[in-house]
Amino acid sequence: MAETLRRSPVLRLHHHCVFPVFTPDGLENRILKLACQRVLPFPFRHHVDLPQRCRRLLKLLGEVPDDPHAEEGFRTLSYHRLNEHYRPALSLARLLLSHLSASGSRGGEPFVAFLVEMNQLFERYISHVLRDGLRRHSGIDVALQEGSHLDMASQVQIRPDILVRKNGAPVLVVDAKYKRMPGNADLYQVLAYCEVYRLTRAVLALPSHELTATQAYHVRPAGHLHIVLMPVDVSGSITDLVQAEKRCVDAVLGEVWGG
Repeated sequence: MAETLRRSPVLRLHHHCVFPVFTPDGLENRILKLACQRVLPFPFRHHVDLPQRCRRLLKLLGEVPDDPHAEEGFRTLSYHRLNEHYRPALSLARLLLSHLSASGSRGGEPFVAFLVEMNQLFERYISHVLRDGLRRHSGIDVALQEGSHLDMASQVQIRPDILVRKNGAPVLVVDAKYKRMPGNADLYQVLAYCEVYRLTRAVLALPSHELTATQAYHVRPAGHLHIVLMPVDVSGSITDLVQAEKRCVDAVLGEVWGG
């Protein structure tokens, strides 16, 4: 009322007011649209509904202009009562656009406590890398966690992480272990796989920060059975990981053709 009297002392019917104008072309919407566009091409094996949900969001954001540099807006973005409801979605978008993830070190963003079973995560990572990489080659097929039995009475079950077949016949078994060095039990396990599938080659994949160079065991008595300890680099940027994955696939492919 005071502002109205100051601005229009004569025309009392003209009331002064300030209100926000909501348009699709807002920084928050441009960031969310870019995040959806970046995520959409990824393969979602365990959450097959995510691509459809991303497309639905992109349709809702259809009036928002494309902005490949929208993520730079995080430098100036501030939250207030009008965009506070964007905060959870924008926090996730920032992780995706910056290729970041939660880590064990202390940072500036609050996050719930979490535990990661690294052996299982490493096993799944190697399994999917080899499955996707080896299947591109003609005559090669990859089976993950395929069950079989060690004994004739089918009482002792075995389940190798990765079984590679060439032209339908098993040629290589790969076991992933997130540990410093394999113990005797790990080697005995791989030997059991080789015995059941009548293989002469096996690979134990280990993280490179524990194993820095490829090693090999030649099993007695004749040394015809080879167990290769293969380091896999799981550090660095996205580009570094892609290159490490290619080296991993090429190394295993060499064992396949060598067998």
